[in-house]
Amino acid sequence: MTPTSFDGPVFGVGLGKTGTKTLRHCLVEWGFEVGTVWEQAFDRYLAGDTEAIVAIAARHDAFEDWPWPLVFREMDDAFPNARFVLTVRRDADTWYRSLCKMAVRIGPLEEYDERVYGWAMPQGHRGAFVEFYERHNHAVREHFAGRPDKLIEICWETESTTDRLARFLGRAPLESVPHANRSDRVYDGDRRWLAEINRIAYQSYRRLRRIVAHLVRRARRVR
Repeated sequence: MTPTSFDGPVFGVGLGKTGTKTLRHCLVEWGFEVGTVWEQAFDRYLAGDTEAIVAIAARHDAFEDWPWPLVFREMDDAFPNARFVLTVRRDADTWYRSLCKMAVRIGPLEEYDERVYGWAMPQGHRGAFVEFYERHNHAVREHFAGRPDKLIEICWETESTTDRLARFLGRAPLESVPHANRSDRVYDGDRRWLAEINRIAYQSYRRLRRIVAHLVRRARRVR
């Protein structure tokens, strides 16, 4: 049965690089007010201040990214009518390689990932990262076991439509899955030194492209 008149809150509780930005796009299209920056909430999580996190959550009706995957139990207790979306990848290794690619593209992830996983760069720590991923997903599934009205699990690599998620949230399906945040093809291996070399090369290439684009625009204006 399709649920009706559901206005949130909706918590995306999948880890980063599981399609959380695609989830965000869907929620925005369906009219949910999705918060954008969660630094304050993450700081309160590190401080163990659940009351402050709940107060922040009360200001919006949809959430994804840090710290929300880490506080799903607390949000379930605080918001009895909430629904939760666990985004996952095809398998843990696919998720890990995606993290490696992100680290190559943007560099050490000190602000969040180092505090959550223990390392700013995943390369060389595959076992620990995969264990974290699998343990987190298991904990979410176990917490919501027997409550299909509270949790839905989505893998955007196998979902060809938004039909299931739309029914879960009482919305009309979108015309297509708005895949977001696709990453460029960069080194996704586990060797730190190769990741650093590729990071420097990739970021230099991106800077060069921006400089060339700027010069082209300037030349056109001169004409």
